[in-house]
Amino acid sequence: MKINSMYPPGASGGIRAYASATVDGCLGIRGIKVVEGGRDGLFV
Repeated sequence: MKINSMYPPGASGGIRAYASATVDGCLGIRGIKVVEGGRDGLFV
């Protein structure tokens, strides 16, 4: 898996980052959000 890009969201509350990824050069996934989960930490 390759992370193509990752960028900060600006002032979007609990969202910590957005990302795009490519799996084995075949499957592209866009719009991945890394979100602050309170006491549980970060999750996707």
